[in-house]
Amino acid sequence: MIELTAYENLLVQAADEGLNVKEKNIPGFGGRIRGNRIAIHQGLETEAEKADTLAEELGHHYKTVGDITDQSDPANRKQERIARAYAYDLRIGLDGLVRAFIAGCRQGYEIAEFLGVTEALLQESIEYWTDVYGTVPQQTEHGTIRFQPVLMVTVPGPTVEVPLLREAPAPAPVQPPAPAEMPRVYFSDKQVKRLRKDPVLRFFMRVRLEDLPENKAALRPKYEAKRWRYAVKCANRYKGWSVEEVQIAEEERIFAEYERKMLDPDY
Repeated sequence: MIELTAYENLLVQAADEGLNVKEKNIPGFGGRIRGNRIAIHQGLETEAEKADTLAEELGHHYKTVGDITDQSDPANRKQERIARAYAYDLRIGLDGLVRAFIAGCRQGYEIAEFLGVTEALLQESIEYWTDVYGTVPQQTEHGTIRFQPVLMVTVPGPTVEVPLLREAPAPAPVQPPAPAEMPRVYFSDKQVKRLRKDPVLRFFMRVRLEDLPENKAALRPKYEAKRWRYAVKCANRYKGWSVEEVQIAEEERIFAEYERKMLDPDY
């Protein structure tokens, strides 16, 4: 025996009620009902969308009266809400949420896929039932559900708070791999002595005074002799200057060099 889809079952239900359902091009509307004729927009891409729409139009057939297309009228908005509530019960139902939980669904897309509905209808139904039931538990065939202060499902066994329709937790940030330890060498005693005396030289060598222990050479990441020569040259250039003055001068020098490069590509 061929099992009908949810949409096909709703088509059968509509036919039993004497309703004629056709798919037509009605831009701007998912579906419309007039008398005993229901039109479903043929541009809806999935059967879930068509089934959600048809369920709402059936809600209008069963629950509303007259033309309620003018949603600026509070009475029409109330009837629209009633028709949508019928669709929520028909397509999802409180017990549907409980069954989804029992099946291991926690996120909105999982629940929607399990129930064969759109995520939009699922979200609307949760908001509607939260407004209607609040903190009052509702008993269903397979368990109890409560919507406030947190959406909670109770089934035979332990009570579990269910984070339905909440965003999945962000993945843990990926920690960059620790840099490989650089080979370390000793400054010579002569270099340590000069570094102790000259704060500007320490500035260019990127070493602190506390990194230079008494009476022995300091461990230091390996550097090239070229770097030492450059630092000595800079220290001689700024001899007698404070470190703060050197920092300002270096910033100005670097900025001036940058400007020259921008103005003269051949620089």
